[in-house]
Amino acid sequence: MAKITGYATGGGEPKELFFAPILAVQNLMKKQGTTIGAYDLIEANEAFAVQAIADGRGLAAALALGAEGVQMGTRFICTVECPAHPKYKERIVQAHDRATMITGTRFGHPVRCIRGPFVKRYEELEQGGCTEEEFMAMGAGTLRAAIVDGDVLEGSVMAGQGAGLVSDVVPVKVLMERTVAEAEAALRRAAGLIAP
Repeated sequence: MAKITGYATGGGEPKELFFAPILAVQNLMKKQGTTIGAYDLIEANEAFAVQAIADGRGLAAALALGAEGVQMGTRFICTVECPAHPKYKERIVQAHDRATMITGTRFGHPVRCIRGPFVKRYEELEQGGCTEEEFMAMGAGTLRAAIVDGDVLEGSVMAGQGAGLVSDVVPVKVLMERTVAEAEAALRRAAGLIAP
């Protein structure tokens, strides 16, 4: 059983690796003689793609690589049913493709967040040689401040790289229907590119 996780998701991983997991998985699967090609192999031996997927195109790409499903954490924050504060959701909707950064790698607690005043100070503290205790103390309660209280400037707005692909807040039903329709269209389009 192999486990490979994407290195740019909202959960946070090493800063140095971004889209390398696709290649790493493909190479590992070739060596093992299997046909699974996804970012994350979980305990049940199912392959799930978990890196910056926020729409049907990402779902189609993951399925084409051999995934059996996807995790769209950041995308599902921006649904009507999600209890996150409206300002938190709006901050994700406003994000662009380079809006996120990872902090906490120095202490083994990496987290990807949308850039803002707090995150900038947090990164400066980490890079300035603080102790782990100082780092943890500064971060305590900041996710709650953002997601519950709506303080998106002094709170920690955690989100994956897929934030740049999120453009609206919709009901889960609408998101699911749209994602499936986009994936089906992308897969049909891709299939049409293959000569008989």
